[in-house]
Amino acid sequence: MAGRTPVTGDLLAYIETITPEPEAMCELRDETSRMPVLAEMVSTAVQARLLALLTGLVGARRILEIGTFTGYSTLAMALAAPEGCVITTCDRAPRWTRIAEKHWENNGVAHKIDLRIGDADATLTGLTADGASFDLAYIDADKIGYPAYYRHCLRLVRPGGLILLDNAFCFGRVADDTAVDAETVAVREVNRLIAEDARAEHVTILPIGDGLSIVRRGGDFREGEDCGR
Repeated sequence: MAGRTPVTGDLLAYIETITPEPEAMCELRDETSRMPVLAEMVSTAVQARLLALLTGLVGARRILEIGTFTGYSTLAMALAAPEGCVITTCDRAPRWTRIAEKHWENNGVAHKIDLRIGDADATLTGLTADGASFDLAYIDADKIGYPAYYRHCLRLVRPGGLILLDNAFCFGRVADDTAVDAETVAVREVNRLIAEDARAEHVTILPIGDGLSIVRRGGDFREGEDCGR
């Protein structure tokens, strides 16, 4: 049936022959893959290419990333972003971001990246208080925090900007009624918030990786207003 072709390993390999992963991205992915327990946390190559494409399409000059890890997605956006762009990326684990900083420096994009180490909620609250505004936000962090991170992004992303959320499927558990763990409940909650929010325009969930939600931030935001109305 049209639109329902299974994405097999052979198809993914074929895609790589048409749109190969840049060498800089391969090197970072290879280093991350040597940490077997955490390797699955890195975004897929297809997602990285999409992030790079969207960065260029929206002319993003101010980008917010929630969840840095080893900096794979950050590097993809930084390589695609024009000079003068600033990517503010936040994480709480400097053990992994030290790997990221090495690769950013090696690829000449470190000057585009503002790394914030600490609690993401506190970082985002501070950015809001400072009047920060972003063209694009990418959320790929602890799933329990997703509803709060999405609400923060509604304040921080300009109307017409994009909010992207990885792991919209929560490894397939969102469609399993018996799955009631905290991560799955939180991802279901943020998916509900997006579905019910009038400011979330042109919403789509792409079945790549573990599901990628793309939301165009519409409308005006008034202080004290909440999503999910």
